[in-house]
Amino acid sequence: MKLESSMWKKIKESLWLETAALVIISIFVYLIHVGSFSYYGDDWYYMYDGLVGGGSIFVEMFRHLRPARGPLYEFLFGLFGTNPTPYHILLYLIRLSGGLAALWLFRILWPRRRSATFFMALLFLIYPGFLWWIQGFEYQPMVLSVSLQIFSIICTLKAIQSNSRTAWI
Repeated sequence: MKLESSMWKKIKESLWLETAALVIISIFVYLIHVGSFSYYGDDWYYMYDGLVGGGSIFVEMFRHLRPARGPLYEFLFGLFGTNPTPYHILLYLIRLSGGLAALWLFRILWPRRRSATFFMALLFLIYPGFLWWIQGFEYQPMVLSVSLQIFSIICTLKAIQSNSRTAWI
């Protein structure tokens, strides 16, 4: 009985349980109907532009206003073409990685607040939920940016906490 109790305690104390919970909950939030999603909002406009002008049209479209978007859209359009499902799945995977990074960040900041850090990460992962989720093409750069920002903050904190110059770099 004692062995089972200590094993369960180790599982509870590890990040695996919370990671699995974030993955499972986010699958139910985002992927249940992903196969039936299409293009919404401005996505149809971007797909039409890509269809007519090819992937390179995006670089020219965003050259002056948002120059990083053009190459990203060109790359994604080259990978997935006009099929909406891969864009939605990729958006989910980027959002999931950001949510898992948020759990890591919150655990760095508040290591003893397990429940609070889990629920903050869950909120980060699923909010705003379907309000922005269904625009699988247009919101790729926004979700990617937010996820990369979380990783950037983590790297900054790890560098600050490091005693070694090599680890800091």
